[in-house]
Order: sequence, then structure tokens, then C-alpha cells
Amino acid sequence: MYGGQRFRLDAYGIYSSTATPTLLLGAYYGGVAGTALAATAANAVASGAASYPWQLHLNIRVVNPPGSSGTVWCSGWAKVGSSLTAMTEYALPSSQTMPITINTTTANALTVGAQWGASSALNTITCEDAYIEALS
Repeated sequence: MYGGQRFRLDAYGIYSSTATPTLLLGAYYGGVAGTALAATAANAVASGAASYPWQLHLNIRVVNPPGSSGTVWCSGWAKVGSSLTAMTEYALPSSQTMPITINTTTANALTVGAQWGASSALNTITCEDAYIEALS
């Protein structure tokens, strides 16, 4: 990573739910236990969803040169199916203040993560595909 470098992350998949749980979608640096680069709020999803679609799109720009206090700026959206044919769009990030400080002195994974607001074996989410492009 270097100052001014840009990345684009795209991911999509399906989810199923019971009742009306909340779902948070986001992108993380250092795994899902790492630094949240951009995440939605915990939004209610459709009740009884069965393989409804979701998508996540995020642009990332390295602002400051890499180091233990490197910074990135992120902007994008997440879409969550309210049915098999309709989606609700949420801004990314929903609550983080930019820029985000990250440590780039060690190798870290850039990952997509999800968190359910209610635990149930019927609340499932699958990432069918994800890719990251280095744009510059």
C-alpha cells in the first residue's frame, strides 16, 4: 500500500432469516476481528427470507503513506434483499468517521463480514463471490 493507492472491493451472496433479525454488513482490515473500514448499521432484514440476495461495493483510498498510523478513506454501499426481486440500499460507512487509521506494517487480510442481531440456526449468510481490485 502507498499514499494515493486505490482499491475496489465487491462481494455478493445470499441470506436467509427467521423472524425479523438485524444484520450488519461490512469490510474489515485484519479479518472480522480487525479494524472496521466501513460497515452498515444493524438493519432489520425481511422476515422469513429464503436465499434473498445481498451485495457490497466499497472504494478504498490510501490517504497517508503506509506505516503504523496509515490512513484510508472508504465510501460505498451495501444492498440487502427485501424480497427476491427488490433490495434496500445502505450507505457505507454508516457510522464510522473518515479517515480510518490502520497499521500497514504487517500483512493483513481485507475481508467482508456479517453479524446477526439474533442467534438462530435459520439466520444464515453466504458470500458467493468477492474480489478486490488494485486500481492504481
